[in-house]
This record gives sequence, C-alpha cells and structure tokens, in this order.
Amino acid sequence: MLRKSSRSAFTLMELLVVIAIIAILAGLLLPALAKAKSKGRTILCLNNQKQLALTWTLYQDDFDSHFVPNGAQSSVEDQLWVYGGPHGGIGVGSSPDFVLNPTNALFSKYIRTVAAYHCPEDKGIPPQGRNQTAASRKPPIRSYSMNGYIAPTDRSARIREKGYTIFRRASELVRPSDIFLFMDVHPESICSPEFEVNMDESTWFHAPSALHNRAGVIAFTDGHSESHRWKTLQTKPLGNNMHMVSADKNDLAWVKFRTTDPPTTGTTPGAMN
Repeated sequence: MLRKSSRSAFTLMELLVVIAIIAILAGLLLPALAKAKSKGRTILCLNNQKQLALTWTLYQDDFDSHFVPNGAQSSVEDQLWVYGGPHGGIGVGSSPDFVLNPTNALFSKYIRTVAAYHCPEDKGIPPQGRNQTAASRKPPIRSYSMNGYIAPTDRSARIREKGYTIFRRASELVRPSDIFLFMDVHPESICSPEFEVNMDESTWFHAPSALHNRAGVIAFTDGHSESHRWKTLQTKPLGNNMHMVSADKNDLAWVKFRTTDPPTTGTTPGAMN
C-alpha cells in the first residue's frame, strides 16, 4: 500500500514571510555596511595624507631641513612639490605627469603612485575654466593642497603680505601639532598646489572638502592627520565662483588658527576650538 508523501514545498504565504524577514534584515544591515564603507574611505584618506606628510619630512632630511617649495603656480622657474596652476590651466587635470614626472613634481622621487594624492570620496569634476571646453574637463588626480604659508615661492605672495609668519624650516614651527600641512579640498576648488587662506578676510579663498559626512581630512606639520567635522560647510557645488564666497566664522576661524602665526604677539588668527 502506497503511503502519501509528506509536503516539502513552501506555501506562498511562507515565501512572503521569508522575503519580508530578508527585507527587514537588509534594511537593518545596509546602513551599517554603508557607514563602514564610508569610514574605510576616510581611513584611506587619512593614510594618504600621512604618506604625504612623511614625504614632506623626508624631503627636509635630503635638503638641509628646508621645506619643499610650495606655491600658487608651477613654472620653469618654480618647481613645486607637485605641478599645478589656476582654474582653466593645464595644471588642473588628470595627467599622472603632474605628480609622477620628476620634471614637474619634487615629490615624484618619493611617491610613485597617483593614488596617494586622491581622496576616495572625491568623484567631482571641476567647473569649466577659461581655457577648457566641457568635453575636456576630467576629474583631477589630486584632492589635496598644501598650506599656502609653508615655503611659498616668491611668485606666490598675493595673500602673504600682511606680516603673518611664513614657515620655511622646521625650527620656525612653534606649534607643529596645530599648523596644518595638507588640506582635503572641495573638488570644485582644487587648483593650485597651495591652499590659500585669507587671514584678514571673512571669506574663503580655497574651500575645504566636506565629503566625509560633512567632515574633511587634514594633515599637520607634526605628521599626524585627523578628520574634522565642519559646522556649516557642505558638499554642494560652488558654481562659477570656483571658491566659497562666504564662510561660517567658526569654520574659518578654526582654519586660520591652524594656518600660521599672527604678525603680533598676544593675538591669535582665529579660535582655538
């Protein structure tokens, strides 16, 4: 006598329950996964800037404690840590030669990969410059710029004529853990090798990046790097200005204090916190 086989298939209701459970678990896990991936990209950016800071130190060891030249624009006369220039110039682009060719970049002796210069959160394409067509715009390979008050060339004195300290050797750094070395730059504001700060103005010249969940990564002259969360800076496009027009006074004061020393003792160029 044949025995009736036991049921082995799911009912439609059971399948719907399983799908619902999977959806609930995915809803709980995906935000945590996205947060973990974002944190991983921040860690990579921190490591990039630590590598750049180490390279900056190695250069001093090879050149009698002198800082590597920095500035607003590269030229035949001024070879800088990397090649760069203003918006619309060829210095702002995607060629690896800008950072790897010894003719263009003094750091090329020490760093042989373009990845060290690029923030993993930076997916931006710069606005169209004077000499660029829309089709020629490509994501720049560099996401970081160096403090404009650190070893600027003579051709880069536009914002440094008010008595603030210019650092050229390690012995001149009284606050090495406070003075920033490299800055994570807004994708539309990246241009020259230097990050310019208007010390006596209430506006940004170059805009910091806020791509790490409204935070940016910054390296300091003592070699450490950190993620700093801005109070009001956003990741929104800057438009035709290419730089921030106005700035939150707390964010700007935080950067000013970490840019240079003031022209007179007893005063500070910004808030300490």
